[in-house]
Amino acid sequence: MQQGPYPNSDQTENTPPVPPATPHPPQRVMINPPAAKPIVTYIILGLTLFVYLAQFLSKMEFNADFVAVLFAKVNPAIISGELWRLVTPALVHGNLIHIGFNMYALWILGRQVEMLFGNGRFFMLYLISAFGGNVLSFAFSEAISVGASTAIFGLIGAQAVFIFKNRHIFGKKARQMLTQIGLILLLNFAISIVPGSSIDLWGHLGGFVAGTVFSVLGAPILKLVRKDDMMVIEDTTHKSDRYVAFLMVLLAFSIIVFFAIRRALP
Repeated sequence: MQQGPYPNSDQTENTPPVPPATPHPPQRVMINPPAAKPIVTYIILGLTLFVYLAQFLSKMEFNADFVAVLFAKVNPAIISGELWRLVTPALVHGNLIHIGFNMYALWILGRQVEMLFGNGRFFMLYLISAFGGNVLSFAFSEAISVGASTAIFGLIGAQAVFIFKNRHIFGKKARQMLTQIGLILLLNFAISIVPGSSIDLWGHLGGFVAGTVFSVLGAPILKLVRKDDMMVIEDTTHKSDRYVAFLMVLLAFSIIVFFAIRRALP
């Protein structure tokens, strides 16, 4: 039997071709944490600037700052029942430099924290920090006090807690970021205790403590989870945690107010 020039050619023709290996589709990962638009920060900025404008016009028209008279932290007025003065001083400022520094800090820090915490949780954080700062100032200082720095120190504490709780996300940068925040706090508290300083140390400390405790209980905890065939970073804390945190801090500082007023009454 005569063979062709290519032996076993019929077997070669019948062998099915091996399909090329299909590469796995690339896994998409969203590395940015969920970010809310900082609407509350803008509202607080606008409201604070409006109040300062009212202060300016009051001085121009009546040669007296009636806004500060009504809303500053004044201990005898609080003892007499004007409890709104434990929050409203965060909207009042002493001069242009004072409001300039505070609004710059709010512009930078407020937007960062609100985008991470969300609008509602950020509002609770700002409010409870302002309250906590004015409560400690009322309890331990007789001086009249105004300024948003009570709330801003709460934002600093909240940012530190957020970084610490999510250090698995930030990696090696977490320690550097926390160190920077610690240096900022030390510098500010050092300036506060300089003889002759008009800075309200107790107000700053109270705001920092209130914001920090609130965040320990209610700050976002980010985790990498699968969602819609993609890996995303989500906040895994329960919504109820923020309300529990707010009420606990509110209750704790309200007890301080109660005993401070009781001590001051004859």
